[in-house]
Amino acid sequence: EAVQCFLDVTCEKYKKYVGEFFGTTFKGFFSDETRMIRNTQHRFTEPTVAFSLNMFERLEERGIENLNECLAAAFADEDSPRIHECRWAYWNRVTELYGESFYDQLREWADRNGVIYTGDCFSEESGIIPQMGDYFRMARPYHMPGLDALCAPKQQGRESFKSPKFASSVAHQNEGPVAGRVLCEGPGLLG
Repeated sequence: EAVQCFLDVTCEKYKKYVGEFFGTTFKGFFSDETRMIRNTQHRFTEPTVAFSLNMFERLEERGIENLNECLAAAFADEDSPRIHECRWAYWNRVTELYGESFYDQLREWADRNGVIYTGDCFSEESGIIPQMGDYFRMARPYHMPGLDALCAPKQQGRESFKSPKFASSVAHQNEGPVAGRVLCEGPGLLG
């Protein structure tokens, strides 16, 4: 419902506003650093977790047999084969739900309306799993996956250069008019 509302108040309005240029001069939409939990790198420091009002029902419908055990395992400080199994089951199902609820809906809307859906799923300096689970599941719906390359030289480290390989891996598997292409947001923050 929330994503459909977003499509109605943004994408549909752009479509109406640009009229005949929609799909030609105005080629598509870019979503920037969308994630299933709020951004903790700036002003929020408390841990957050993805949630919706019907999330537990939807997880159980997808085969999570012991939801309480999986929730505990998702945040446990200890390791064991059972905790790993439960943690994987939880994050895998949450990733599926988020992908279907957000990225897939945007891709389907773009396909129906003849435009490109592109964007990047995470900021270049942050971890992937806590924000979205499976990067490749989230980026697959992009017609043209994107990435950030905005770090100042002092901030660039090995972690900063993961996102080009992730995005290009998805791009090489895509089909269609922009297959194999990646969109890069950068350079920035250098002044």
